[in-house]
Amino acid sequence: MRRKILVGLMAVVMMATSVTPAFAQTHQKIRLPQNKVWMYAGDINRSGSYSYVAASCEAVYPIRGKDTFKRIHVRVKDTKGHVITSDYELIEGGAEKKLKLKEGYYGARIVKFQFRGNTKREAYAIVNYNAR
Repeated sequence: MRRKILVGLMAVVMMATSVTPAFAQTHQKIRLPQNKVWMYAGDINRSGSYSYVAASCEAVYPIRGKDTFKRIHVRVKDTKGHVITSDYELIEGGAEKKLKLKEGYYGARIVKFQFRGNTKREAYAIVNYNAR
């Protein structure tokens, strides 16, 4: 009896953790390369119902040395590599920023978020992004 309960509980936990929403918000720690190089953070599905996506920066800090970081940049590409938003600046701890999609790209179903530092030094950043 105890074994059946344990097996049933494990099945429920596995099912709950394997189901991900189709249009999820992502929270992740990324490494920003030196010299303001764009860092690919990941693909995310979107509903296509909005003319914007969104992103925020919870924290940005150096890999080594004094923490003078306060800002990073974000942009979004489609699956063909076209940049479909402007380059937006995110402020550490700031509110979520709406990134307006360029005309003709509202229907993009999968988008690729990219981030870069605001200085020549490399850093880590904790970011959130939502494809809407």
